[in-house]
Amino acid sequence: MQNLQCVAGDVGNTFLTSYTTEKIFVIDRPEFGPDLESKCMLLVQSIYGIRSAAARFHKSLSAKLCHINFRPSGDDPDLWFRRLKDGSYEYIARYVDDVMCFFQESN
Repeated sequence: MQNLQCVAGDVGNTFLTSYTTEKIFVIDRPEFGPDLESKCMLLVQSIYGIRSAAARFHKSLSAKLCHINFRPSGDDPDLWFRRLKDGSYEYIARYVDDVMCFFQESN
């Protein structure tokens, strides 16, 4: 349709790329080494399973997309687009950590 190419992917380590707003403490296990074992640590980055992890990643990815000149569509905040110099558009659709990119292939 409209000669668009499609690429789909999954963002690896999704929640480690954004910071959490929650106060989460963990007790370090032996695999962290003898100097850190049994110490209480405060997490600053999100981890899978905490309440705000997906929202923090959404905010972080939105900021990165804005930085590379993408804008959210008016109908769906998870459909992003940018106009190229030749007048064509690139699109990125996302759902949590899954993304699909649509673009016209250069000749």
